[in-house]
Amino acid sequence: GNGNNATQLTAGNQPKIVNAGVLLNKITFDGVNDYMDIASLTALSNPFTYIQVVNLDGRNAFHPSTDGINVSGDRVATGNVTGLLTDSFFAGTNGTSASPIVTATALRSYFFRGDASSQYFRNGTSVSQGNVGSNTPSSGIRIAADHDLSGSNYAAIEMQEFIIYDSDQTANRPAIEANINNQYDIY
Repeated sequence: GNGNNATQLTAGNQPKIVNAGVLLNKITFDGVNDYMDIASLTALSNPFTYIQVVNLDGRNAFHPSTDGINVSGDRVATGNVTGLLTDSFFAGTNGTSASPIVTATALRSYFFRGDASSQYFRNGTSVSQGNVGSNTPSSGIRIAADHDLSGSNYAAIEMQEFIIYDSDQTANRPAIEANINNQYDIY
């Protein structure tokens, strides 16, 4: 209804939601060429919130769960070059970094507030705080690939939820996370 659907019109680049006729209950990206775009999300205000239930790519490289469609640096939930950190960047500003990276399925909540109080929660626990300033994802959101679709920067992730709020949902975090955890029994 609001036009904020994630799409991928190229059949060979579509992630799987069914395998051998069985519904997977998640979106599975192959890490080779699968990705989806939400082109309409270009005007998020700051503060804003991302909540993801995602199994991250465990390879020791840069593989974003989300990035900008054509703007470098609008990244969330990536491993750094040594695979040790879960990072969030907007306009190239590192907002939050958590070590060690957890590549298993986790509930990841990001609260971007325009100041040094931005936070990253993993499975209901605060794991880092940082500052992305007033930056936002300005070119839309790409799921499971880098903004420039470079050959090695596709993510082999499994995403079960991706919720975006155009506001700071920190006060509602416990209720949102409890509801999601009740659905998936993550922690």
